Amino acid sequence: MFSGDSKNILMPFLLNIVNGSENELSLNPTSFFQATSFGKVNSYDINKPLTNEVVAVIQVHHPIFKYDQFCGPKGTQSIIQILENWKADENIVAVVMDYNSGGGQASGTRETARYIFQYPKPIVSYTNDTCGSAAFYMYAAAKYRFINQYADFIGCIGSMWYNIDLEGALEKSGAKINELYSDLSEEKNHQSRELKKGNERPLVEKILNPNAEIFHSDIKEFQPSITEKALKGDVFSPEEAIKEGLVDAFGTRQDAIDKAWELHNESKKSNNSNSNTNTMQTKQ
Repeated sequence: MFSGDSKNILMPFLLNIVNGSENELSLNPTSFFQATSFGKVNSYDINKPLTNEVVAVIQVHHPIFKYDQFCGPKGTQSIIQILENWKADENIVAVVMDYNSGGGQASGTRETARYIFQYPKPIVSYTNDTCGSAAFYMYAAAKYRFINQYADFIGCIGSMWYNIDLEGALEKSGAKINELYSDLSEEKNHQSRELKKGNERPLVEKILNPNAEIFHSDIKEFQPSITEKALKGDVFSPEEAIKEGLVDAFGTRQDAIDKAWELHNESKKSNNSNSNTNTMQTKQ
């Protein structure tokens, strides 16, 4: 679920592995901040308890992975666990997720997007850069979505397969590769075996098309106003994104934080109103 050339950010890591070099490269780590109602944003150590109400900010400025990476980013499984811990923390009233990512690993992304969509506290999305494919899947699941008017692009809804065949490089270094299958396992690795023969259809029909259909179905649920044009996989400028229903409004990260506070206060008023109504009914 990478968009365009965003996959190339991982090429230096792959080359180091192929060449047997020691990997000292790193990506931007997943960062955490806290924002008070007065607009001040500070760094936030997720292992230290908070003493006042804040909006928590998760900065996802890296490719999307399912599991934590040694080079910096936290995986979606860890992000889910962090959000799960925040559910019970009364001092965290809402969350802003700030994206700069062209996408990433399909595995785990739908689970994370559905989790964000069903989260009981307000989550607001924001991007000032790039937000595509797997990152957009998560971005779209929020209660409200901002894009900076000077952001790069957003969208790239769909699924793709990106494969680099290293067998040639291994054979050149002296390795001999054997691949044998049991007579009882004729369908095992069918898609990848056909791909080696130049036939991509089994992989497209078995994996990519069903994945894209689920992606489309979820996005339509998250954003009912999204257009069919936006679902075809193209990327859009901020102005186009507003028109095609990918985002809700132009804004800054502070606007996203303010919206998170607003949604929290509306939720609190609604809960208080329901509580008062129930009390009146009990008295009656």
